Amino acid sequence: VPALGEVYSFGYGAEGQLGEGRTSDQLIPLPLDLAVRNKHGSTLDKVVKIIAGGNQSIVLHLEEKNAYTNVLKTLATVEEEKVVKWLSNSDPSCWNNIKWNINLIFSSAACINGSFLQQREEKFRTFEETVGVDMSAVLLFVKKIATKPKVFTKVKSALKSLLGCPLHSPTSPEALRFFLIVPVLLQSEDVDLYHLLSQLAEAIWKLPQKGKQALETLWSNLEVCFFKDLVFMFQRLIGTNMLSYIKQHGNWHFNESGCTIPL
Repeated sequence: VPALGEVYSFGYGAEGQLGEGRTSDQLIPLPLDLAVRNKHGSTLDKVVKIIAGGNQSIVLHLEEKNAYTNVLKTLATVEEEKVVKWLSNSDPSCWNNIKWNINLIFSSAACINGSFLQQREEKFRTFEETVGVDMSAVLLFVKKIATKPKVFTKVKSALKSLLGCPLHSPTSPEALRFFLIVPVLLQSEDVDLYHLLSQLAEAIWKLPQKGKQALETLWSNLEVCFFKDLVFMFQRLIGTNMLSYIKQHGNWHFNESGCTIPL
């Protein structure tokens, strides 16, 4: 909390990721003792970056004049200025750089998670109160890139690469935000996105039980409109898989009530 000069920790702590040697979960945010002294013996109280995910939490203290700016640039994220360049730049010579940026962001779960965070005052509310993701910003981003098929295709390509690799099994709310953002990116009904959604569903299925429970809590805290879209997407996926199965086996038919029965 910059205004107070304090760092608070809360959430899952079984692996000691909350700091100070605690290995229990902490529902109420508590301040950490982060008194760090430099080589001159004075206390460093400038927290410039907090990195948290999985069972790791890192707080960076830097005293260099421009350290704050440099550290923030280490994580590539979606920014309004970048998106404008992606959509408006028609110079073929710039396309390689644009592709590189898109691939850098959308082939990394951490970069995707960091791209659509809620405002600072929202992020510091408890897990039960907020999902921590600006879902409206995600939806707006999708609508923008949908107008530029070349850009959208590259985003899908990067996601395909990411989902095609074994994902780290996250259990922390911060890491699980990936599973809130990506479904919004896959809302369009085309074959490419159907396969990506199947890969995403498989990744969710492989989550450890604790991760699944945490994700259920995040889903339950979504706004109704986003939750309905999420349910509809997976219903459509299940329906498509069922029809594909029926066509492949050929010994099923629909009865009058609409149910399938084997012949």
